[in-house]
Amino acid sequence: MKKLFYLLGFVLLVITFHSCEKDDIDESMLIGKWRPLTGTSRWFRYDADGYGVTWNPREDQGEDAGQKFKWKLVQSELEQRHHIEIIGEDIIIEIYTITVLNATTLKYKNESRNYSFIRTF
Repeated sequence: MKKLFYLLGFVLLVITFHSCEKDDIDESMLIGKWRPLTGTSRWFRYDADGYGVTWNPREDQGEDAGQKFKWKLVQSELEQRHHIEIIGEDIIIEIYTITVLNATTLKYKNESRNYSFIRTF
């Protein structure tokens, strides 16, 4: 009986620690162009080389005139470093947690907002 309690305790411990780990996200699913649904009016393009661009069509800004950034994805944490060419530095650093990423949908959040996007082709 004692062995059963130890075994049950061990199983519960393993399940608890496993459920606390961040999920790995398939980085290749992020590559592409994303149109906002909620949270922002900025569009995003993530390129395979770890760079991207964001722009706002509502302000008559096109993709070619957008803000460049570097991105990095570790497990479910997405970091975006926006480069300000005037001063030559990465000055705006945004960190998000991806909650959904599949062939058509991207959702992520930070401490204050949730963002939803749909893939465009």
